[in-house]
Amino acid sequence: MWWRRPPLPTVVNSNAGAKSLMLKKAEETPPKRLEFHPRGCCCGLAVLSLGLVLFVLIATNRTALLQAYALLQAYASLGVNTSVPKLKSLVNFNTTTAHGSQIQAKAGAKRYAYVLMAYDVPGAPIQHIWRALALVRSLQRLSDFPILVMSNTSHFPDGTHVKDAFGRLNCQVLPVHAVPLPRTAAKQIMPVWRVAYWKLQIWRLVEYDKLIWLDNDAIVMRSLDYLFDRTPTWGQKDAWVCSSNTSSQNWLCSGLMLIEPSEETYQGLVQYAATKKQWWKNGDQKLIDDYFKEVRGDPVKLLNVTEAAFGKCLGRIPNLFSETPGEVWNMPAFVHKSSVHNECFYFLIAEQLREVQGQTVNVCHFNPLGAAWRNVFCDGLLMSRVETRVTRAFCSDAMWYAQTPPDQAG
Repeated sequence: MWWRRPPLPTVVNSNAGAKSLMLKKAEETPPKRLEFHPRGCCCGLAVLSLGLVLFVLIATNRTALLQAYALLQAYASLGVNTSVPKLKSLVNFNTTTAHGSQIQAKAGAKRYAYVLMAYDVPGAPIQHIWRALALVRSLQRLSDFPILVMSNTSHFPDGTHVKDAFGRLNCQVLPVHAVPLPRTAAKQIMPVWRVAYWKLQIWRLVEYDKLIWLDNDAIVMRSLDYLFDRTPTWGQKDAWVCSSNTSSQNWLCSGLMLIEPSEETYQGLVQYAATKKQWWKNGDQKLIDDYFKEVRGDPVKLLNVTEAAFGKCLGRIPNLFSETPGEVWNMPAFVHKSSVHNECFYFLIAEQLREVQGQTVNVCHFNPLGAAWRNVFCDGLLMSRVETRVTRAFCSDAMWYAQTPPDQAG
């Protein structure tokens, strides 16, 4: 019931003319009691009567809102991206460039921001915008820097506008644009790499001095703000074999990057894509890595695996220290994918269930990243005021922790 729910966050405009949204946690204050004084003047009675009328109106309106809210829950929870195939802005931006973000930093302030993309194929069930919600919440709890989400989805399945939902998390939604591929690459590149190639457009957000890019199939476990103190370009090491050895897979994974926006760099990358052969076999990260090495003469510097690593590598990367044999102290600040199949970084319980020793278990109960992602996802849902029947079931402890007998822990 509405009066028993925890306080929801409210959005207020930041001071000093800044146009970015700041998140202010609503404070729960007890309602004031109306006291009747027999010797009070007529003004007091008039105020009391007016208050009663307003209370009736608000109560009536709340009932209507609750009824409408119940109807919205009847929509399919996964939803379908009904955005038109033509990519266009979701918000009326008053910008000077096609890729401008409109966020204006205060005079003298460092113009830094986080940016990610959530593109869902029009007409198909939405997926990436859900993952973006969890990632944004994991960022928003650790950093005060602006967060940008490039997306083509306009509404969540419950009818909540994407711009409004992410705005409650101190995050601004930008339009995502298709970056044209060279003819040869367009014929041979895999679909998954085709959309990933669009991340090149972040170099066009030139109103920022530095940006940290993150793939949306990830979670941030510790603050990454310290990366802004470094000189770009930095990126995650593509250590799928979970090795910190520089002789093994010592090249870029573009799942996490610190970059310096520049129109010149963007144009250079696009032109290089038209001349570099076979880069599309390894996607955008091969293109970016080779461009900075071969054209700019300034190779991308790779983060340590204790800073950014794949979830499948937990327990296999170097410990922070070795005080007691067998203890694990190696959780990366940025974890890319929960596992090989990434089933724990999404909210469909059915995909997390497996048959183990003749019994059905939720495998994400045995992965520390499962509960961590669920916490930020459900927290993000509450703060953004987005809810469907499936997300409500996923965020129910009784539902999510079912199906796992204690003896399976061994």
